[in-house]
Amino acid sequence: MQLTELFIIMLLAVLAWFWFDSNKVLERARIVGAKMCLKNHVQFLDDTVHQSKFKFGKNSHGQLKFLRTYQFEFTNNEYQRYKGELVFAGYELVSSEMEAYRIESID
Repeated sequence: MQLTELFIIMLLAVLAWFWFDSNKVLERARIVGAKMCLKNHVQFLDDTVHQSKFKFGKNSHGQLKFLRTYQFEFTNNEYQRYKGELVFAGYELVSSEMEAYRIESID
């Protein structure tokens, strides 16, 4: 086996690991987003999140990790869409926020 073939096999293995790892974090982000919406009594739209940023950063223990930022949309009245954001360092949720939204009074 030549060095080039070994390098290609290792590169494919790293890419496969990265893809599976990213899918696991994406699924975790979807679950966290849905739970945040449920907790705040709003509707999680499209049942999905999408990755908006990717960079290196540190988690709460100071370890270097991939920082992945995911965004999602929610509504409280079916007329207005609001945005939420989740930041993960590895599998750890580092921060989460939701846009301010109007609470409709029931009279």
